[in-house]
Amino acid sequence: MKKTVMILLLIFILFPNSILANEDSSIVSEALLTSLAPVLTEEIHQFYGYEKQYNLYDTEIKKIKRNRKGYHIIVKLEITTYEKEYLPPYGQDSLVLDITPLGAKVITYKHKGDAEEKKVNHFYRKVAKDIEHSFKKKWRSYRQTRFNQFQFLASNNGWNDRLGPVTQLVKDINEEATSKYKNTIQPLIYFNKEEILILYKNKIGLNEMITLKHLGDGWVVDEREQKQGKKMSEQILSYM
Repeated sequence: MKKTVMILLLIFILFPNSILANEDSSIVSEALLTSLAPVLTEEIHQFYGYEKQYNLYDTEIKKIKRNRKGYHIIVKLEITTYEKEYLPPYGQDSLVLDITPLGAKVITYKHKGDAEEKKVNHFYRKVAKDIEHSFKKKWRSYRQTRFNQFQFLASNNGWNDRLGPVTQLVKDINEEATSKYKNTIQPLIYFNKEEILILYKNKIGLNEMITLKHLGDGWVVDEREQKQGKKMSEQILSYM
């Protein structure tokens, strides 16, 4: 990869304007984006906390400039992110990369979400607040994630002993959406070194908290609690 980046870097330094303007040189731009794909994928996944999708065909090279003498350039990209099968919420992400013969590094990352993303985030905050109000915990002592973010963290950190039991419990409590919009969320996973909490609100507003404790080489269910909370209206897309 470093050799590919080095060759493309030289071309972009010598002919930056012609590459951006000349359709015949689009293959060089595509080659650069392809070589940067591992870096872009990692940055996008880290930013969202799960495997948010994007497409290189929708990625635009907005600007290229030499940062200083030598093989050292700055590239600005615009990327559209989306959920599975090119579904909303969509994100407009602006990344600035510093590219040298040693590789590429993202130096700034700016994100702008669409209306659907804002609606989803607002809904999750409301549900989380209602669930937290039902159960008395020192919530600040837990790292707070959604289930897909916990899956991403567990896979990246080798937490197989945690991921297995949590995934099975989530599978058991998740309710299948029957329309375009739903009034439930994917379970929230709050965790620290001592406990994993699975928090969920069902269709009728019943809040549930499943507590897992570390025992031996694994994690086991220690307690299950249910308390009636607020029933939510159907507001968010069924796959969110």
